[in-house]
Amino acid sequence: MNITGCSVKAAAGLKSSSTSHNNNRILFNGVSLHNNARCSFISKRNVLNSKRSCNILLEYSSLLSSSSTYRTRLIDVSVRAKDEKIDNGGKPTQISVKEIISKTWSLVFNSGVLPELLVAYAYKDLIAFLINRVSHLVTNTVASHVLGVEVFNPWWIYLDPNFLQATPGYVFIVAFFFIATLPLITLVDSFAFATAAAILRRRPPPPLPLPATAPMDEGKDLEGGNPPSGGDSFSTKVIDSNSSDIIHDGVKGGSDKDVKKDAKEEKKKKKKEKAKAKEEKTKEDKIKRNAEIEKALESFFDPSKSTPPPAPKASATESLFKRLWQAHVASLAAIKEESKSTTPFIWRTDLGLMWHALPYQLAALLVLPAAWALPRLFEMQLSSAVASEEFNPHQGGKEKEKEREKPWTYCNQKSKELMKGNAWKYALPFLLFRGVLHLCDYMHGQLLALVPKRWWSEVVEIPLALTVLLMILRSLSGRLLNVLPLATMELCLEKKTKSEI
Repeated sequence: MNITGCSVKAAAGLKSSSTSHNNNRILFNGVSLHNNARCSFISKRNVLNSKRSCNILLEYSSLLSSSSTYRTRLIDVSVRAKDEKIDNGGKPTQISVKEIISKTWSLVFNSGVLPELLVAYAYKDLIAFLINRVSHLVTNTVASHVLGVEVFNPWWIYLDPNFLQATPGYVFIVAFFFIATLPLITLVDSFAFATAAAILRRRPPPPLPLPATAPMDEGKDLEGGNPPSGGDSFSTKVIDSNSSDIIHDGVKGGSDKDVKKDAKEEKKKKKKEKAKAKEEKTKEDKIKRNAEIEKALESFFDPSKSTPPPAPKASATESLFKRLWQAHVASLAAIKEESKSTTPFIWRTDLGLMWHALPYQLAALLVLPAAWALPRLFEMQLSSAVASEEFNPHQGGKEKEKEREKPWTYCNQKSKELMKGNAWKYALPFLLFRGVLHLCDYMHGQLLALVPKRWWSEVVEIPLALTVLLMILRSLSGRLLNVLPLATMELCLEKKTKSEI
């Protein structure tokens, strides 16, 4: 069997599998693989089984090929075909509901980026809250001047049914300012989504598993099965305790009596040094204490010389929270430019999604056409995720001049291709996360209404704890809902890439 030829083929396969591993040097059972696919045997005796080594190399080559697709953006491999269509032998890529939920859960909770996601969307919620308050203030101010009605709290929309029925003009004013501020709110959402996509794109890769190797018989040569020549692998030598070959502290000693004598002298010397150091420390403490007493007496008789008390230090929990917050803010600042470059395309895609989804939403409200409208509505849900990948400047987004002119048309087509046959499978996790989100809002209002009034004055910790718990649960459900399109797109592309390989 031609061992060298087999190894060269394995090395060539390894080179063609992934461009991200071109600079790696892999040393496996005596075979050295370089990026130019040259290989040579270091020693024939170091290779124990040539046929098994070639099989391991081929297995390792395929393993590197599959792992490289994780860090190489999968959309460049699977979506960009010559005809710009996803072709899987006429069969769409199939994913399951369990895989979608598992992938989304893994991206949010197991990738180590949950704090960054929470901080990013906390900023988004704060900005959206301020925009809504200003919009409601302007709405109520205009309504008071035009309709002559006064709203008790001008910072919030007044939704009393009797009031709305008595003043129908108020509804039109609310609708006008809602549509006027909708692009601005959408821009904030698009920037948060672009930031989340950039955060997930920079997450650490999973560990690369090594191929399992079968146990090999040691000490056998390739052909003859004899142990290699040149003497024994190990040699033992018995040294007598009284021998002069024993080395203590780098010096060859004589008998045990001399060694014990030296050890006793060294122990006495160490005791003297410790006693001397202790005596010096006692003197220093005494001098320091006398100086403090004199300073205290001086400040007692002369208050002008007294030193002010030190400022209170921050607690350990507060300082830890501050450091963590600063670290997460710094990590978000590192991806600010990447988020800013993709936000315009995601924003235009989101506006197109809202406009084109409106007829399907109206049709779904009629109940009978819902079975026709809902699948087409969910097929468009990956448009923003595709825009975050396709127009990323680090993935060749600047080279797509035609696609940059009409991002909605391009991303909607890609979303439909990825979601072909998977719309209902995407709908179930979407409805699940959305249901948990609305359930938290409903429970928040109901639980606070059921709390006795005396609890707010006597045991205020209970309603506050319930509020914080529901807020955390709502925030986590919202992050799962935000990451769902990105997780589904990545899962579809992984399936597509594996089928091509």
